[in-house]
Amino acid sequence: MAQVGKSIIKIPKKIKAGDVIEVRSVIMHPQVSGFGKKDKKPYHLTDIEVFYNNKLVMSWETHPSISQNPYFAFKLKVTKSGPLKMVWKDNKSDVYTKTVNIKI
Repeated sequence: MAQVGKSIIKIPKKIKAGDVIEVRSVIMHPQVSGFGKKDKKPYHLTDIEVFYNNKLVMSWETHPSISQNPYFAFKLKVTKSGPLKMVWKDNKSDVYTKTVNIKI
């Protein structure tokens, strides 16, 4: 299994102010629901937050039913250069972060 918490965030290479871009991300996580016959204790992501220029712009709760190494994509309106940070939290209180810089 890949290193738990290792993540990738992809954004377009050319961005202009006012663009609505697609942000694509993946995080390495086993996503064990705890419901399967061979499952041990549950181990899954519970929350995801997205910050743009240090402001929370999106958050959502996840559940054990999402796949191992989940992929998330969403649209974001870009107004100026700055950091885009994603924060993933799991049910074992581990927190994983990844930041990319948006340049206009």
